[in-house]
Amino acid sequence: MHSKLNLTFAYRRGQTRLTDVQADSVFKVTRPVSLPDGSGLQLILMSPAPGIFGGDLWEIHIHAESGTQVHLTTQGALRIHPSQNGDLAQQKLRYTLQAEANLTIYSDPVIPFAASQFNQQTVLEVEAGAQLGFWEAYMAGRLAHGEAWRFQLLQSETKFLAGSALEYLDRSRLCPSEQGLSNPFRLGKYPVWASALMYVPNSFSAPHQWSKESEVAVDQVAPNLHLLRCLAPDGQVLRQIQHQWLQSLSKSDSQAMSISA
Repeated sequence: MHSKLNLTFAYRRGQTRLTDVQADSVFKVTRPVSLPDGSGLQLILMSPAPGIFGGDLWEIHIHAESGTQVHLTTQGALRIHPSQNGDLAQQKLRYTLQAEANLTIYSDPVIPFAASQFNQQTVLEVEAGAQLGFWEAYMAGRLAHGEAWRFQLLQSETKFLAGSALEYLDRSRLCPSEQGLSNPFRLGKYPVWASALMYVPNSFSAPHQWSKESEVAVDQVAPNLHLLRCLAPDGQVLRQIQHQWLQSLSKSDSQAMSISA
């Protein structure tokens, strides 16, 4: 099944508004709510489907026009079901930000079931002056069911473009039957991993202390672009790291408002 979701946010009469929605039946668009400080909108991306199956293709395009502020989250983990004939489950994500737009995307982890195959492609396009916070995470399987590292294939590609310039490209391909992923030089003892990008046109300071149960590294990979990678033993520790990272982005927002004032 090929399913599409297109959302456009615009700045109208001093407020961020959801101005265009195109959604297939596999997606559910809830009514946006105002952020606590009234500066923008918060929206939960939902789906009544139990997950994505082999042979499915989901395409999601989010467009934020100039002046908008949007915080996107998901309703829960994306479950990858195996197919009967070995077809890939695929998801294509595209986020485009015009100048002065502010978009944060914090998705719950991808959980590949035993014998599943999944490919995800993400494109992040940002104009000068925009601000982006992006988070993606994966688990080695349904850990409570003893399915760690029992998926067949998990691959992803993430591109970040500032204007027309490619500033970040990450590709990964995990195949447990071919790779020793528990090797200490790969994922070691950690069945949960995540990456985050933060593009801020002003000063930014990442947290210096993280959970002792995790492995976290932060680096600046291009002007205004910061990358976090982390390994965690479970979803609870992952949430702690995500919360710290989101808080650092909020502080960056506050600093930017003080400078502009």
